[in-house]
Amino acid sequence: MLEKLKLKEVEYKALSARSILRQMKDLVSLMLDLAYFAFLTNDQTLTDLVLKVEEEINTLNYFLMMNTMLAVRDKDDAEVGAVIINMGNALSSMANAAADIAQLSKMKIAPHSVLKKALERTEETVKSCEISRESLLVNKRLEDLEKLKIYADVIAVKRETVWILNPPPNFKLKAGDIVVCRGNKDSIDYFYRVCRYAKEKR
Repeated sequence: MLEKLKLKEVEYKALSARSILRQMKDLVSLMLDLAYFAFLTNDQTLTDLVLKVEEEINTLNYFLMMNTMLAVRDKDDAEVGAVIINMGNALSSMANAAADIAQLSKMKIAPHSVLKKALERTEETVKSCEISRESLLVNKRLEDLEKLKIYADVIAVKRETVWILNPPPNFKLKAGDIVVCRGNKDSIDYFYRVCRYAKEKR
């Protein structure tokens, strides 16, 4: 007996093709970074985030197709629309490939030692950490991080079961939040320690 497919309902939004493609391009770029770090560090939180971003890109691609088809009035419009839809599909395919990379760790496929050495030489890194109840970050806004000498870019926050992508500067952190941040190794290591402890010397 076939299982019932659960399809996600998507409410139509009137968006320009340029705006949608720009969002998709930025998210795919983020996904590729996250996917490689998820695989190389075996970080399941990053893998989950990659899959969440893939979901967002697929939704944007759906919006792109709907808005493009609604804008078609004649043959010339149809030709331009076909190009736009192909661009969206190409970005969606890149997102799917990034998701496949991120899920390699779940398949028990270990990265080659050469890749790990390359990771150690990168200037920028990505890491996830959970904010403890004792952390200085509890009830702090993202815009307050620099005051604590934390120079890291917060990419996303997972609160309970909900992912919040690109949280705004006034976003307030809570105990139990899982934060994904990007920056140089020293900054990320410091951020990780502050997430766990009440006091930390720079």
